[in-house]
Amino acid sequence: MLKKLGFMALAAALGAAGCSSVGKVVRDRERMATVKRIAVAGFVVAQERKRDVQQVWRPADGWRAYLDSNDLYAEWVSSREPVQIENIYLALGATFERELHLGVVAPGVIVRNPVYHYLSSTSANRPTKRLADDPSRPFDYYAVKGVVTADRFETLRLDERRELLRELGVDALAAVEVRIYLGRPIAFTSFKLFDGTEKDPIWVDELAVGREIAEGVFPSNLISAAESSFQALVSRYRAEK
Repeated sequence: MLKKLGFMALAAALGAAGCSSVGKVVRDRERMATVKRIAVAGFVVAQERKRDVQQVWRPADGWRAYLDSNDLYAEWVSSREPVQIENIYLALGATFERELHLGVVAPGVIVRNPVYHYLSSTSANRPTKRLADDPSRPFDYYAVKGVVTADRFETLRLDERRELLRELGVDALAAVEVRIYLGRPIAFTSFKLFDGTEKDPIWVDELAVGREIAEGVFPSNLISAAESSFQALVSRYRAEK
């Protein structure tokens, strides 16, 4: 079996070559047909750590940075955080609206909802299933202010998801992790979409690989890398029979 890092490197190579068939896409066509409006209720960007953070990251009020520590999140004590995180979140919604004609709830609507706030607080005390990263290639984890990370969102029970669906007025809730490798940046998106009918997601794609971004400067090239992985996510969804 390939080690995790080796697999990711292989996936990166395939993504750079324009191959979007890495991994497996699972979707329930019948249940997906009823989905018209969604909320991205769990979201995190895992960004490969760059040593000279003082030079390439700019202060951004309101966003939190998280340092991965086994199965726990430790707040990174720094005021210098990447300014592209919310733009990546918004780019995902824009892709769904443009390509799949899905309505996507604005993040402000989600974080201001009292039920979401309560469930977010509840999920913070539950164990998650996210695996630790390879310590030789560390990542920092970033969330939009008020939006829980994808692994935290997945700890919600079915009855809690149903309550949140009603509160937000949506048909489904998404949990998303975007993993970005630096250099000539390339992004991987892990995506799960849940409705209120049963526990399992109705759409799963855990490795939508974008293309390497050769042009642009930091941090706009990271946004472009994420957008490319979102386009791969849509393409793989359409190709699934």
